[in-house]
Amino acid sequence: MDTHRSPNFGDVKVNLYTSDGMEKIRRIYRDIKAERGESLDSKHPESERSFFDYIYNFDDDYLRNPLWTWEDDKIQDEKTCRRNAWHRKSPMDCNSMHELDLQGLLTEGKVKALGKGGFRDVFLVRHGDGRKFEEVVFKQYHFDSNYDHEDFEYMRIDSLVTELFTSSSLFLNIYSNCGLSTMVEAMGDGCVEDYAVPLQKERGYIELDDKDDVDPKNNLTITQKVNFALDMAESLAMMHNYPGGVIVHDDVHLEQFLLTKDHMHVRIQDFNRAEIMLWNSEDEEYCRYRNGPGHGTWRSPEEYRDLPLDEKIDVWSLGSNLYAMLTGLNPFYEIESGKAVKQKIKEGKIPPIDPRYRKRSFGEQKLVEAIEHCWVADRNKRSNIYDVVKILREAATNPTGKATL
Repeated sequence: MDTHRSPNFGDVKVNLYTSDGMEKIRRIYRDIKAERGESLDSKHPESERSFFDYIYNFDDDYLRNPLWTWEDDKIQDEKTCRRNAWHRKSPMDCNSMHELDLQGLLTEGKVKALGKGGFRDVFLVRHGDGRKFEEVVFKQYHFDSNYDHEDFEYMRIDSLVTELFTSSSLFLNIYSNCGLSTMVEAMGDGCVEDYAVPLQKERGYIELDDKDDVDPKNNLTITQKVNFALDMAESLAMMHNYPGGVIVHDDVHLEQFLLTKDHMHVRIQDFNRAEIMLWNSEDEEYCRYRNGPGHGTWRSPEEYRDLPLDEKIDVWSLGSNLYAMLTGLNPFYEIESGKAVKQKIKEGKIPPIDPRYRKRSFGEQKLVEAIEHCWVADRNKRSNIYDVVKILREAATNPTGKATL
């Protein structure tokens, strides 16, 4: 039996590209650049790669595209990487979306603007039949934005990943997705950032009254801190250990975790930047990726250095979250310049932790231990998320108990 026969599409003519056919796509890309009068930048081949990433007419029986690997910012070789079949899904449910009479609800004052994200405006919608009401959150593409296929892809990934885990209490529930809009559950009690760093949402000088003891700058109880930390770690562990392949959140910071109404647990959200890692069947390993120098001050050294990335970046960022909840401060809180903080992390510098936290309670002792496992500059030596979960589960057994040191 011929196990390598080509797929049979009947009378449908499907134009498939194998790895050998990618040179043809490269020529198409270069012709388009030439028509626009744009020059090719040989120093940034990832711009060419991003063009290939949005070509979706590849069959699962074929290799999707070559993905370059980097080491010390130099291209070493080419790996042939491919998606899992479920990576292509687009969970659309427009009927549920259209059941909402948004115009009527807006007129009745039942739509409230909550804020504005990087891609979408966010609204709280109160709807019902006159006897029973429900609140949902409606996210819609910015009114003043022109359609961009890359933005659409970000939102497709967001809804796809949310749908995968919507049955879990650790993840935000999704009710509907249609094109560039999404409807999700309303949590209503803010994000962890509001409670973890209430005095330092923006960087600035804070004086600590820590002569006699540590001076945490938030009012979270140690039980809350441990619960939040464990919820964060376990949600990431579910993503990293998804049976269909590793999923990297790629944007783990305090704003991505919403509080439950009892303020004792959190749920993870916002998967626009999530990376569903591609698989190299020849080497039987996941292909690392790049997404440009990271923004914010919670990211890993390899992100700021624009090196190849994998799920270990989530582990470092989780450490930044744990530090903020433990101390009420941002990492390197004494430095006002975000650029200077990035440079320190890029150089592999680790924010110091007051050693007295280890001796205050068992929960705080374990939080410090978890942070130290997360904040290892060399990703090859950094713990995986499962090791961190184990530490935090130990903390949850008796968070307010005496430290064992």
